[in-house]
Amino acid sequence: MAWKKISSKRIIHIKKFEPLVDRESCIYKWYSFTNIIKSNFSNISMKILLPHLCEEYFDFFSNIIKLISIAYTIPVSSVECEHGFSKQNLIKTKCRNLLTASSLDLWMRVGLEGPDSKVFDFQKAWLIWKNEKKRDLEKITI
Repeated sequence: MAWKKISSKRIIHIKKFEPLVDRESCIYKWYSFTNIIKSNFSNISMKILLPHLCEEYFDFFSNIIKLISIAYTIPVSSVECEHGFSKQNLIKTKCRNLLTASSLDLWMRVGLEGPDSKVFDFQKAWLIWKNEKKRDLEKITI
């Protein structure tokens, strides 16, 4: 652990972490790894290739496969995040500004992951909701 002096009054603690991979091992095995990929898996998508590499080659190329796994999880754009904020702004309006975090989470999940409203069976959903428990439905009609 190291200490770093920021100013005469403030000292912060900097924690050093162990590296996730062995750099020297990656450099040493990189040529062999690329030859195996080029000769055996050149036409396979990463979605199929990565699980296969983890199963078959992890013992020998563990450091390289760890690096690939880390790189594969990093988003290449902010589109998903922007889509989420856009959906949140549609859901949480001035009229619905008192939504709890859990309610907002449920609305967001439906909005982002649920079926398109053009194919959603509203009649079936209403029947399930209506039959779930006894409700006063005299004034509610579809």
